[in-house]
Amino acid sequence: MSRERLLDELSDESPSGGESPAYAEREARAFVMELGALLHGSGATAGRLEDALRSAAEELGLRAQVFSTPTSLMIAFGEAGAQSTQLVRVAPGDVHLEKLALVDAVATRVGRGLLTTRDGRRELRRIVEAPNRYSTPLLIVAQALITGAAARLFSGGLADIVAAAALGAMVGVITAVFHRHEHGSRIVDFAAGVTAAAGAVMIDRFVAPVSTYTVTLAAIIVLVPGLTLTVSMSELATRNLVSGTARLMGGLMILVSLGFGVAVGRHVEAVLPGSSTAAKATELFGEPGKAAAIVVVGFMLAIVFRARPRDIGPIVIGSAIGVYGARLGAAAFSPEIGAALGALALGLASNVWSRVRNQPSAITTIPGLILLVPGSIGFGGLNALLADDTVTGVDTFFTMTLVGVSIVAGLLLANVVYRGRRGV
Repeated sequence: MSRERLLDELSDESPSGGESPAYAEREARAFVMELGALLHGSGATAGRLEDALRSAAEELGLRAQVFSTPTSLMIAFGEAGAQSTQLVRVAPGDVHLEKLALVDAVATRVGRGLLTTRDGRRELRRIVEAPNRYSTPLLIVAQALITGAAARLFSGGLADIVAAAALGAMVGVITAVFHRHEHGSRIVDFAAGVTAAAGAVMIDRFVAPVSTYTVTLAAIIVLVPGLTLTVSMSELATRNLVSGTARLMGGLMILVSLGFGVAVGRHVEAVLPGSSTAAKATELFGEPGKAAAIVVVGFMLAIVFRARPRDIGPIVIGSAIGVYGARLGAAAFSPEIGAALGALALGLASNVWSRVRNQPSAITTIPGLILLVPGSIGFGGLNALLADDTVTGVDTFFTMTLVGVSIVAGLLLANVVYRGRRGV
């Protein structure tokens, strides 16, 4: 959209009855700022966010320099030497795939001239004010099913799956309650770690023999910051150094908080009667059981990430493509190369889907990455460090970093081989 057309479309809406360039530019700048704040809160990465806002500004006839971090968004409008800088303080938000798709659609319509900037701002506000599609109880059930399926993917038996699902529901309730309060949200990871570890120990002692490590890890898997760590590495690789470093440290702090909570929760074992049975679990239904678990995780992740119902099928398919691509690569080469090939397959599938459906590729990429990211490896490394096994802990953290870099390399290569549509 040219600046001249922007002035024409706003001429009937000027407060003074006539249009001025200053008024038109204020409306355009306000739209870009609101667009950026909403994209940031919906889980857009720094690189994609900055590219999307620069493109939106250009389509509106503006010149903009964009700088994004996990907690702030700055945009400098205008030519060098005569810039006007605007700052929005934002909090790192949860991924919200439906809002991401809707905001992208509004930006596309405004850029093509199908919607004025003023109407675009109204649409953005409607998106913000719209109620969540999925209720809190449904999100808790989805988290419980994810944890149960994760226990199966970690080679757990039936008792491990049931125990993990029960504890995953408890962690979901804790998360929902604590996030309603500012101070409670700051300790939700620690509280979840304590609940998962103590609950796994008590189930093992008093209910049924389970693998306490598998059950604990599965119960908190939704909170393990594997996606955050991978996104931070991606931002560092694409030279978004400030955002990548800040996100990396934030993810590590979440991991430490979870690990410390687990360490505290395990102290329950010392005061309970009896001893752990350490019975070996039998994997449920073999390979078909693992395939079913992948489908369940993909389906439930679509709900946890608040995707639209029509996007659930592509999310499940993308997740399966990524997982089996990684497994084939690991079998043929090594786990690190397998992670890269899985990310490559997922990235290519997501880019093709985004072109065909004219949707952001992030809708299928983000959930699919959850099954590839090295968060569980990082938790294992932290667990080893807390057990005074320094060599194993450091080695595991190195493996986590290597797998994360491999995933990033696969995604970057996918964008080189076949680029998705322009947008978020």
